[in-house]
Amino acid sequence: MAKGTCQSWDKIRAFILERDHNQCWYCKITQAELAELYGRITRLLLVHHIKPRHFFAPSDDKVDEGSNLVTLCHKCHYKAGIVGSDVYVKLESKRSLVLTVRGKAAVIGAVF
Repeated sequence: MAKGTCQSWDKIRAFILERDHNQCWYCKITQAELAELYGRITRLLLVHHIKPRHFFAPSDDKVDEGSNLVTLCHKCHYKAGIVGSDVYVKLESKRSLVLTVRGKAAVIGAVF
């Protein structure tokens, strides 16, 4: 489903948050824990594109497929977002993140 409208993105986002149990995929902090820490309840968890949008053609619907989306908290989203255009983070499995730089991959983190 392409991110053509706000309504379609809101539906995709809600689906991914529910699929990921409203918690950060990497550090496992929940929406409720974030709300308690920061005193607000909206947009504390973000839906992150594992493979960045610029790697896809504008008409490619795969950019917003569930396999390319994951729930992250702000801190983990920042860590994933500090990569450049030749770099992206991929979920190798439910237990590891793989950093790809110009076609070369390396495991950069693990969830226990």
